[in-house]
Amino acid sequence: MRGLVALGTLLVLVSGCATLNLGGRGVNVVVEKPVTLHWGIKKYNPGHLQYQHEGIPGNLATIPRTLTPQNRPLAAIILGSPLPAGDRVTIHILGVHEQVNRNGLISTIIATTDVEANFESLEKRFTGALGVIEAGLVQLQGSGSRSLGFRSEKQALQTIQRYRKSYRADG
Repeated sequence: MRGLVALGTLLVLVSGCATLNLGGRGVNVVVEKPVTLHWGIKKYNPGHLQYQHEGIPGNLATIPRTLTPQNRPLAAIILGSPLPAGDRVTIHILGVHEQVNRNGLISTIIATTDVEANFESLEKRFTGALGVIEAGLVQLQGSGSRSLGFRSEKQALQTIQRYRKSYRADG
């Protein structure tokens, strides 16, 4: 089954590369590689400090025919069940996460294979999931990265279009 799946306390992710279907929220993707977004939480137990790690496993994607200011295709993290590299699947865009580092603005499309999902339903079903995703994306970019937060589905589609125009202008 493809879609949003809970395994114990973990939210499982899936991802790929895309061809945008502007008639709706669907994007066809090709899976790139697995990633796990982690966030460590400090907990104090009498006598010692310990860390509890929340992890969201999944796959990293790139969207073809897009070009970011870093001269790379636009990245995506797709929420759902893991898929093997090279698989093709249609995803449903939830929004975009933006952050800045020494290389400028970094945008990552957030999506799922579940057409009913949105950020609100995700956070309601998996409390804290957006925080874990946000922290993991910042961690993937390395030190000096700062999150600007999540943006809407509409802004995600505009981001894809903007980077599609950059690709066409460069090509």
